[in-house]
Amino acid sequence: MSVDLPGLLKVVQEAASRAKQTFNQGEFAVHEKAKGDWVSTADAEVEAFLKKELSELYPQTQFLGEEGGLSLATIPQASAQDPASLTWVVDPIDGTANFVRGIAHFCCVVALVDANQEPVLGVIVDPCREESFWAVKGQGAWFNGRALGATIDRPAMESLLAVVTPKPTSPIANALQSWLPGAVQSFGGIRRSGAMALDLAWLAAGRMDAFAGFNLDPWDVLAGSLLVREAGGQYQDQALRTVQNNPTGVRRIAAAAGHQCLDALCALDGLVSNAAAR
Repeated sequence: MSVDLPGLLKVVQEAASRAKQTFNQGEFAVHEKAKGDWVSTADAEVEAFLKKELSELYPQTQFLGEEGGLSLATIPQASAQDPASLTWVVDPIDGTANFVRGIAHFCCVVALVDANQEPVLGVIVDPCREESFWAVKGQGAWFNGRALGATIDRPAMESLLAVVTPKPTSPIANALQSWLPGAVQSFGGIRRSGAMALDLAWLAAGRMDAFAGFNLDPWDVLAGSLLVREAGGQYQDQALRTVQNNPTGVRRIAAAAGHQCLDALCALDGLVSNAAAR
């Protein structure tokens, strides 16, 4: 299936613009899905807009949104040659907690996933900074039309690490008490922005040097992981979809501009595994 990339960018940018307009006006309701996990009426409205637009443009594809209550496993599989094997995976507002507290750091995220649940296209739009990031598998990554790819392999102690910590109810929340001190001692600085797709986009753009996240969902990382890989970065996806392959049950994502930071992140894995096993 051929995708009209300029047309797709226009749709995602419009969705992000709608989120920004609602954010600026403050006209939305909020409720808590789970402890520390917020959702707003703006999330549902932006997701509905994306579903309508993408379904009209590509009627044979499938759609998975964060607010839809489904998972990749629930979507019927088709042959790799069938357009129905392609699925749009959408996070209408990544960074909802920032959004509802008036912090202008959030984005709209869209990934196109193939029959093997691998991203073939990803778009991340930050409406507050008017920044768009996108990548196409095997073709490269771009930021506002500029090609990305000049990653720097810095030592960990000279690098910035973006971290996504689990929700308070996560079974591995306590395990991170062992991991975080190790990360603090290994990296030059740690940032927790609250918008993990932007963390990965900023890594691809050279603003961050490494990324670590735990207990993440597909819409959290599919677009960003493709950006990192297409920009020349390193990315490891440990049991994102097949958790049984990970004896600790921890879905861990590690990404870095170069091998030095990735090696430092991998050296910290044992801290999580050992603590989670206790």
